[in-house]
Amino acid sequence: MKAFHFTLERVLEWRAAQLLVEEAKLRPLSELVAAIQLTIATLEQEEDKARRGTYVDGWELKALEAYCGQTAKQKQALRARLLEAQKQLIAQREKLLVARREHRLIEKLRERRVTEWVAESNKEVEQNASESYLARFNREK
Repeated sequence: MKAFHFTLERVLEWRAAQLLVEEAKLRPLSELVAAIQLTIATLEQEEDKARRGTYVDGWELKALEAYCGQTAKQKQALRARLLEAQKQLIAQREKLLVARREHRLIEKLRERRVTEWVAESNKEVEQNASESYLARFNREK
C-alpha cells in the first residue's frame, strides 16, 4: 500500500502562507482605525472640558475660540484619515475573506482525497485478506 500523496500540497501551503500575510496586514489597519477614533474622542473631551470652564474674560474667550477652531480642523482632518483607514480596512477584510475561502477550498479537496485514499486503502487490505484466506484454504485442501 502506498502512502498518501496530495498533489496540491504546495498549493495548500502557499494558500496558508497567503492567509497569514493577509491576517498580518489586517492587524495594523485595525489598530490605526482604533487609534484615530481614540484621538478624535480625546480631542472632543478636551474641547468639552475647555468649554465647561468657569467664568472667562474676553481674552480667554478669544483663546478658547481659537482653540476650538484648531481642534475642529484637527477633528476634520482626523475624520478624513479615519474614513480612508476604514476603507482600507474593509478592502483588507475582503482580501482576507478571499484568502480564507481559497485556502478552505484546497483543504476540503485534500480532505476529500484523504477520504478516497482511506477507502481505497481499506479495500486493498480487504482484498489482501481475502486472497490470503483463500490461499490458506486452498493449501489446507
